Amino acid sequence: MIDTEAVYRDLYRIRKVEQRIIDIYPTDAIQSPVHLAIGHESVAVAVSHGLRSYDTVFPYYRGHHWYLTRGGDLRRFWAELFGKATGCCLGRGGSMHLCDKRAGVMGASAIVAPHLPNAAGYAWAQKLKAPKMRPSGAADPVVYLLGPEPSTSEDREDLHFVH
Repeated sequence: MIDTEAVYRDLYRIRKVEQRIIDIYPTDAIQSPVHLAIGHESVAVAVSHGLRSYDTVFPYYRGHHWYLTRGGDLRRFWAELFGKATGCCLGRGGSMHLCDKRAGVMGASAIVAPHLPNAAGYAWAQKLKAPKMRPSGAADPVVYLLGPEPSTSEDREDLHFVH
């Protein structure tokens, strides 16, 4: 059963973080371009609350909401945006490259649709692992698609490869 209060808390927290980014961004304190996820948070929260702790997501370039709802560290999130070495990507990834393996967020990218081949490679690696090394009932990775992303033959090939 999904905890509706936890869902609301995640939605509220993500929206507050995004609004705070809007307030801070004009000061140039944030060391990278940002792609806000306002209006996208409900999908990430709903999907994430249906996943297990060891499931993995491959978000698109608007990845704040995926990072936060999957349990990415908020202090490391802000440090990353401010370009600090204590950030989740050591201050080098910025807003569009958030990654936290412990939270099951394999990283977003500013390139349109690189997460399809990344997720396919991850799924293939999971498939090749000895069963004793995989968590019980290991699931396929979750890839969030937006817009025209899966429109190339390479993308379709990635999706068929792991199937």
